[in-house]
Amino acid sequence: MLLAAGLFGFCARDIPRSGLAGAADPGPRALPLAMVMVVAAGGLVELTRASMLRFRAAGAGPTQESPDGQADAELPAPMSYQKFGILAGAVLVYLLALTWLGFQISTVVFVSSVLTWLGARWWSATLSGVVIVLIVRILFGELFHVQLPEGAFGLTL
Repeated sequence: MLLAAGLFGFCARDIPRSGLAGAADPGPRALPLAMVMVVAAGGLVELTRASMLRFRAAGAGPTQESPDGQADAELPAPMSYQKFGILAGAVLVYLLALTWLGFQISTVVFVSSVLTWLGARWWSATLSGVVIVLIVRILFGELFHVQLPEGAFGLTL
């Protein structure tokens, strides 16, 4: 995540500053720089969390358990290359489907599929996809007037 934040920040440095808007307008750099900060903060949180878990696991020993019978500290399972490949393939299919199916359908299908694959209940995953589509549609489509892909079906909310 820290590498991704660094890459985002490197790419965002070339975004020109807006000289046409007033002082209250953050300009086109604001959203990418906010994304850099959020991704970097998430990376730092995960790095700290993983370090603390490893530290506790190393100090606890392999046989020490908590009173409820659970292991004192469990390390997160590393992502396999197969899982990473499946997730990267799903993102690629999603990006290709955006132009054909449009933003609404492809996003609901992508989010619900990935969340179900990660272990969420199908109804919760589908509801999450619908909520994400509604939030993005209202925020970017209505407030910021960003044109979202409509696809072959021409769906708009």
